Amino acid sequence: MVGRPPNEGESETFKVTVPKPLYESLVYLARHTHIGSSVSEVASYLLKERISQMVELQIPKRTPNG
Repeated sequence: MVGRPPNEGESETFKVTVPKPLYESLVYLARHTHIGSSVSEVASYLLKERISQMVELQIPKRTPNG
């Protein structure tokens, strides 16, 4: 069992439904890259990377009240 990576704080679990072609791409990446060893690990990595990029670019722009 893999533990939580360091410095990530608390985690939440949720379920995501994706189209079959996207799922098959995640399977391919899990089998043929070093991104992750499972579909879940690959999806988690890609989601965190994309959200980090969006936060860095301030997308969406944050308002003073939100």
